[in-house]
Amino acid sequence: MARVTEIELTSRSEGGAWNWRAVGARQPRGTLSGDLVPSGSSVGDVLRAELEFAIEGIEVVALAPVKTDRRDEARGQRIELISSPLHGPEISVTYASGGARPGRDGERGRGREDGPGRRDGARRGSGPGRDGPPRPG
Repeated sequence: MARVTEIELTSRSEGGAWNWRAVGARQPRGTLSGDLVPSGSSVGDVLRAELEFAIEGIEVVALAPVKTDRRDEARGQRIELISSPLHGPEISVTYASGGARPGRDGERGRGREDGPGRRDGARRGSGPGRDGPPRPG
């Protein structure tokens, strides 16, 4: 089973073979045939390699250029948007009217005690002229 990793070309021998190491490693790891290396490659290039591990060592099966990050490509290609300046505020705020509704602004208790239709604050069943039969004792 092959494993894909990135390698760095460290040096080239007179016979056309290249020495390579894993990206970030200190020492060269092995050699590979010059036929696998893309034309125009030089020392220090980073390539994507397909490696096979065997008892004899690591064999490079295929090489390809490293995929570039799309963000790196987009950094050089920016589109500037030129627009006309905005007139007026960007945010509009509308406040609700402060009309007095029953059950709001501290009127909760009075609305329940008074009952419907009573605005004088008199409680039902208290004082002279109350409605209903007299209470026992």
